[in-house]
Amino acid sequence: RTDDYWDAWLIKAKSHNDSVRRSLLTIAAHYQNNGAIPAALDTDIMRFNRDTYNYVWHRDAAFAVIALTLMGYEEMPRQFFKFTLPLIQGYGYLFQKYTTDGTWGSTWHPWTTGHIPIQEDETALVLYALWVYFKKFENVDFIKPLYAPMIKASAEFLVSYMNKDLNLPLPSYDLWEERLGVHIFTSSAVYIALLAAADFTEFFGETDLSKKYLETANKLRESILNNFYVGDHFARTLTTQQGKVIQKDLTVDASSLYVTLFGVVKPDEHKAIKNRETIEQKLNMNGGIIRYEEDNYLREANQKPNRWFITTLWLAQHYAYEGNKEKAYEYLNWILSNSLKTGILPEQISPSGNYPSVAPLVWSHAELIKTYYILQYGFDDLIPRQPLA
Repeated sequence: RTDDYWDAWLIKAKSHNDSVRRSLLTIAAHYQNNGAIPAALDTDIMRFNRDTYNYVWHRDAAFAVIALTLMGYEEMPRQFFKFTLPLIQGYGYLFQKYTTDGTWGSTWHPWTTGHIPIQEDETALVLYALWVYFKKFENVDFIKPLYAPMIKASAEFLVSYMNKDLNLPLPSYDLWEERLGVHIFTSSAVYIALLAAADFTEFFGETDLSKKYLETANKLRESILNNFYVGDHFARTLTTQQGKVIQKDLTVDASSLYVTLFGVVKPDEHKAIKNRETIEQKLNMNGGIIRYEEDNYLREANQKPNRWFITTLWLAQHYAYEGNKEKAYEYLNWILSNSLKTGILPEQISPSGNYPSVAPLVWSHAELIKTYYILQYGFDDLIPRQPLA
């Protein structure tokens, strides 16, 4: 009976290959009845990390929800947004991570920096994921009760948490959870979230709000291009002080691919191409992409950094967006060749072929689904089509 149920559940993905179907089942296996989607349930990491990934990072979960949505699954995303609503209500933003019952998870981000200890991209990505969901299913009755307490509240937070002198987000922690600053990935995520908010408010007839969010997004876009792009790539992080950029971290970071994937630049623009070329030149290690130059997380002694599955899939998506499907499939095939024999995708793989972290990682499987979707259908369902002011 269980086999029959999951075979029936996969009917929506019947036109897709086994890798996509297995990834959908992997995400579904992590889904909790209350809508929570933890990042990973693998406990091996307890041996050296003294904790697990059994928390809801809304970044990882948002990408999982996007993957489910693109494949036509409506109920799990609905429950995830219901799970998130009371967490964001009253704040307008999300904290680093939560337990699966919705309480705050342990964090290493201090409260003593003068800024709230958040990773702002997580708030932005939930708003963006909700836009992808609404574009797919057009469920007004579901969205209506989320409009004020989630959509408008988070959009207002993103607008308020902005350096008005620079038109850039205020400092928060990066997606790798390692540094405080103004980050290229975070800034790009805020940009697409503001476009999503502009779409939502336009749909619900609040044209003044829509105009405000769109104008803020356009100013942010201009500032990203003016402040982050240096030489042949986008800087990873800016340090700001008293309304000025005082330092630029020029480390090549794969997450800067999202400048294109979030629509800040078009894939055929010079800056997008140069940034992708630099990432491929600096971060490609035997076919897979490391997170950033000299990444030391779980790095084996006297070895190069570990390749990550999500970063490699980002590059595949970038190539697909450029129209180069051959190169996209080249990186996709690397993913399939380096996954576990079961088809499970870990977080990362070392140069010696070990999997030093969790397996499976929900985010890895979400990016795999998204990559196949982009190769088949393109980006039209992933980037709000707002005219530039």
